[in-house]
Amino acid sequence: AFSDLLTDQTGDGRVSVNLVSYWVNDDIGEDMDFSETDVNYTLNYSMNNKKAYVDEVKSGNVSIFLVSPELFHMVDDEAGFMRVVDIFPELEEYQEDVCVYDEDGKINRFGVVLSKTAFGQRAGLSSLPGDTVLCIRKKSAMTGWFGAAKAESKHALATDVFKNALALGKKP
Repeated sequence: AFSDLLTDQTGDGRVSVNLVSYWVNDDIGEDMDFSETDVNYTLNYSMNNKKAYVDEVKSGNVSIFLVSPELFHMVDDEAGFMRVVDIFPELEEYQEDVCVYDEDGKINRFGVVLSKTAFGQRAGLSSLPGDTVLCIRKKSAMTGWFGAAKAESKHALATDVFKNALALGKKP
């Protein structure tokens, strides 16, 4: 689904998308038929993945995220994501239909519910949980320290991909 939104960046006739996956489960051990050793291993694995996810958001290496609402809200307060209506102003007119809401029912314009977009109906994405959040990382100052031009170019490309994903769901 993401490769359909990209063009060949290297001139080799191919489009590549790199996906990073983190498995996180905060309900480990509750009503599970595992030995204590298995629960401890699985809990540690999940906790390490949660830390890796938070570190990834802070570092800015990954630009576009597909995450659970819990993981989204965990870093949202740290202002790690861009406002989607700033990237795609056309979303303003129907943001109440697609944007994420917090536990208090207040709209959060830093992510959209993937299943509420046309992009989220594509093969490979439509099988994700219905509350999966699509969001994009702000430019990270940290990546700029290690090659500002490359970081700027990478973020501009990710922003274009994100815009294209939202444009698929644009209402007529």
